[in-house]
Amino acid sequence: MNGLLSSVILMVPLLVLLSGIYRRYSWSLVAAAAPPLLASWWVTPGEILSVNWLLLGSFLGTNAITQWLLPASALIWTAVGVHHARAYKGEMDPSRFRLFFILAMSGNLLLLLAQDMLTFYVGFALMGLAGYGLVFRPGSTRARVAANIYLRWTIAGELLLFSGLLSLAQQAGSTQLPLQLPGEVSTITLLLLIAGFGIKIGMPGLHAWMPGAYSASSTAGSAVFSGAMANAGILGLLQFMPLQGTPHTTIGTVLLAMGLLGAFYGILLGLPQRGPKVILAYSSISQLSTLAAMIGLAMIRPELAPALVVAITVYATHHGLTKAALFLAIDGLTDPKWRTIALSVLILLSLMLAGLPFTTGAISKGLIKEAVEDTSWLVSLLTIATIATTLLMTRFIHVCLQRRTGPAALASGFGIGIALSLIGAAHMSLYLAAPLQPVDLYAIWPLLVAMALALGFILLPQSAHKRLQPTIPKGDLPILLARTLQRLIGHYSAEQVLQSLQRTFKQGISPEPTANPKGTRETSGTPIPSKPDNRPAP
Repeated sequence: MNGLLSSVILMVPLLVLLSGIYRRYSWSLVAAAAPPLLASWWVTPGEILSVNWLLLGSFLGTNAITQWLLPASALIWTAVGVHHARAYKGEMDPSRFRLFFILAMSGNLLLLLAQDMLTFYVGFALMGLAGYGLVFRPGSTRARVAANIYLRWTIAGELLLFSGLLSLAQQAGSTQLPLQLPGEVSTITLLLLIAGFGIKIGMPGLHAWMPGAYSASSTAGSAVFSGAMANAGILGLLQFMPLQGTPHTTIGTVLLAMGLLGAFYGILLGLPQRGPKVILAYSSISQLSTLAAMIGLAMIRPELAPALVVAITVYATHHGLTKAALFLAIDGLTDPKWRTIALSVLILLSLMLAGLPFTTGAISKGLIKEAVEDTSWLVSLLTIATIATTLLMTRFIHVCLQRRTGPAALASGFGIGIALSLIGAAHMSLYLAAPLQPVDLYAIWPLLVAMALALGFILLPQSAHKRLQPTIPKGDLPILLARTLQRLIGHYSAEQVLQSLQRTFKQGISPEPTANPKGTRETSGTPIPSKPDNRPAP
């Protein structure tokens, strides 16, 4: 049965692609995504299918992690496909977008079904490279620049990941998942894997592509980037990091520190931003870095790994569905008829991300705190991060309120309806994972503190707002460093640089001349007559 269902998930998008109907029909994306969505609900976890003719011999199936992430991702791809079917008329060359959409979706579904390294990497690379077409839009300079930055970072990530997986396969002696690692894994291998997956989830220092790509993409592109594609990085860390057996304290501490840094870095750099999509990008940096930190903790303390893997999986599912719904609902802000409803939905989704009781945010955050409850300092940091997240999402709502209404966006009401559907699906699925807990005042106080701080900021005069909001470019420090290097290089032409290098090179290899009393200069033993001095005597 799993063989038939896996065939439906992988082959239907390819059939839509090969048939060429995506060039003419706007609903072709729904036709490509809906059958995999239905099939993903019936795949039995734990049953592995061997496909000898695929690549070098592939293994397909789901496990305890992908049985959550596969249906959630397929639902996001389907919802975004439905949205595109109604909103595509405002885009130039929509068939080009559909082509890259189907390719990226095929790669995403393949890596979620993959139970071996090679198949996972092929799906990961296909998804990442096809993402270029989701960012790039004809006629938009901003989208072209963002797409080029995205492609450079993606290629770097693929190379790092490929090197790390090769080294890991050599040490494990097998490519089939789950890996049976012999004791401690090489530090270089783990650093390569962290860097490769860290680019995808936007860890600090590796995130420069994310704000620009999220803001330059269309609504459909931003939704799949944040909802389905970003979770591939978390899945990769869960699948290939050594979470069982021998503790990896050094690398685990590095990943934990980078994750906690990213959790607050994304908030601090997101607060001054003035674009709703950019703020959501920094929110993703913060949220996904928090999950990476928990994976680092599991490497340090393998006894916590089972509970942490469940909590991380539930949190990733919640974050993907909620963030995709946020992007889909933004378009309603410019439509006077739907603006009030759109704002209400955005406020609800923002509170869910902050951990509003009885929502998926509260369930996922509660599972993580339960898993690390014996680490009091980490619980305190997570509580502070909750306050910071509430501040960032309040800032997001404040920026949304400042957006002016204009021409009605295509399918704005439709996008709000799809966002509400994603909210319902998230709650229905996660309520099955964890029962509802009674409201705890201790769990609510971070939200109340953050709202009070945000309200105080909003009530400040406009002049104070400008002083408290420094201008920080999208991509922040890496982009600032790149611009600084460009300005330094811009002071000198390429010809001047080459001439200077040639002079330096010649001076470096020329032997030192020696003086000769007969009026000649000697270098290597051959006398060379010196030029006469024709200058007049003083």
